[in-house]
Amino acid sequence: MFEEVVKKAATEKYPLLKVCVDDWRNILIVIGARIADNASFYLFSVFVLSYCTKTLALDRNMVLNGIMVAAVAEFFTILWLGRLSDRVGRRPVYLFGLVMFLLLPFPYFWLLGTKETGLVWLAIVFSLAVAHAAMYAPQAAFYAELFGTKVRYSGVSLGYQLAAPLSGGVAPLLGTFILSHDDGKSRYVAIYMMAMALISIVAVAVAQETNKKKLE
Repeated sequence: MFEEVVKKAATEKYPLLKVCVDDWRNILIVIGARIADNASFYLFSVFVLSYCTKTLALDRNMVLNGIMVAAVAEFFTILWLGRLSDRVGRRPVYLFGLVMFLLLPFPYFWLLGTKETGLVWLAIVFSLAVAHAAMYAPQAAFYAELFGTKVRYSGVSLGYQLAAPLSGGVAPLLGTFILSHDDGKSRYVAIYMMAMALISIVAVAVAQETNKKKLE
């Protein structure tokens, strides 16, 4: 099917210009939708290590082992959630992950603050294997299906790359900066995380459902 669509599609001479003029709304949707996904990944996998070892004085290997377990678990949950998005739609799965990310910050830091290995691991595994996985699993298909065949690569790439420096690129640094100016307390980091979630919830909520959409 895809080969037939490619053969029918005319070549766009200036795809980047065309997608910026005709599909700027979808570019903004991709940027907005990716902010929470990208920020959450670096907060849950990079910032958490610094926070646990430097602020909470937890054993580095214990935290690293928790992240490794979470990564293995997320490998499988991404596969399942991606398949689920083929059945129920991209937006429901994506929004589920975003709502989990919105509700998670304060319980997340509370669990880490207990300094109990099991509870620390629970926070780390849930954050990556459930909240982040639900955002990441439908992402590739969701973004690609927002654009027509002639400008798909340009549209997805532009939105995807512009979101990176606005979210994941600064998230661990910003989280550390906030901590250093609030005596190591996590409350404002939690609020920052929730703000990222709200931005992406709005972006995904206004997007059209793309599952089953024709590739043309």
